[in-house]
Amino acid sequence: MSASHDLSRIGSIARLLALLLAIAVPAAADSVSDSGGDVVRDPTLPQDMKALDFEIGRALFDREWAPAPASTEAADGLGPLFNARSCNACHPGGGRGVPFDKSGAVLAALLFRLGGHSADYTDPIYGRQIQTGGVAGLAAEARALVSFEKSTVTLKDGTAVTLRKPVPRLAQLGEGRLASATVISPRLATAIDGIGLLQRIPEDEILGRADPTDEDADGVSGRPNRVIDRVTGTTAIGRFGWKAGEAELQAQDAKALNLDIGLSNPVFPDAYGDCTKPETRCHAMPNGASPQFDNLEVPASLTRLIDRFVAEAVLPASTTPTPADVAQGRDVFMEVGCEACHRASFDLPAAEGLPARTIAPYSDLLLHDMGPGLADHMVEGEASGREWRTAPLWGIGAASQKDGVGLLHDGRARSILEAILWHDGEAKKARQRVEALSREDRQALIDFVGSL
Repeated sequence: MSASHDLSRIGSIARLLALLLAIAVPAAADSVSDSGGDVVRDPTLPQDMKALDFEIGRALFDREWAPAPASTEAADGLGPLFNARSCNACHPGGGRGVPFDKSGAVLAALLFRLGGHSADYTDPIYGRQIQTGGVAGLAAEARALVSFEKSTVTLKDGTAVTLRKPVPRLAQLGEGRLASATVISPRLATAIDGIGLLQRIPEDEILGRADPTDEDADGVSGRPNRVIDRVTGTTAIGRFGWKAGEAELQAQDAKALNLDIGLSNPVFPDAYGDCTKPETRCHAMPNGASPQFDNLEVPASLTRLIDRFVAEAVLPASTTPTPADVAQGRDVFMEVGCEACHRASFDLPAAEGLPARTIAPYSDLLLHDMGPGLADHMVEGEASGREWRTAPLWGIGAASQKDGVGLLHDGRARSILEAILWHDGEAKKARQRVEALSREDRQALIDFVGSL
């Protein structure tokens, strides 16, 4: 037997052991039921050894992490402060998270990010995010609550639509009040399907649609969010997150592991997650960093598998019949100006054994001023408090049909129409055109977006 064969066999056994460790951890009480439909591996990819890596990555994505110390060191490291015990708790089945329960209470998938009027601002006590859970012996930072401000929009045909805006607030703050300069931005966990394909879009294709000074005078002035790539340390175009705050999918995954679950990893190596120096009780708790795992709780060997799962996950093909007026709705979509930001398609070149292909995310990945109604007043990278990355629309049809699933960054919209009616700023003219549509054309537009 050759040495290379031996190494291959050892690698296979190691991966299987990682899988066994991942599925051996018992489920925790805060698991959220699947509301998004289980994702599958991109069927365009070859069914080779990497397919096994995908399934192991899925098991790690679903894993319920335990506090340290645990009998299995490969499975501990939760917290000490956290929002969820697994990735799946916020992205059920890889789908979009549910922001509120039926009574309006905040669920784990709606995170309260903290920031301010500069890109590097963090709350001096509570850090970058409010963690609503703590390990045994450590209280959570706070309880996340919302109240709803309601308003009514009347369309040209007389249809009245009630809109709601969640206003975040905190109760039971364990370390005193937030700093006066701190703002709270609720952020809903999005679906992961197709997210890896966004990494493959050539940079010049994204920049080709940028028009920061609105030279064509169409009222749309998209621009990239230039951020520090946490993987390379260089300045790059942000692609991931509600404000395109991360340039690499690897960094986006690593941030979620660290902020949401409290797990150290190669990109965010602090075993105490988002605990700040004033939070001395947090730093007094044990952590799961282990010498055999590079003094991390999730070493590179495991983050690589999680990244592969997230990068290759897609929603299964829909079996729902397509409404007859979807073609009409696509024409309406183009005519009212939605495509100015929700770019229909990108051509991906062949790379690393992957074939060239065309994808249809319906996003330009650029920042746009969306007006005061959607503003969170938080700077992220070069994104202002009124700017958001154009959210990809693929998969929105499946999300909008699920009970309780919200749309937009804070889950405020309960339907595709509500989401459209919140558009303002650069999207104001397009929204006004939608408001003026006939009932038939408006429904055709909704059916088209719902088919994506």
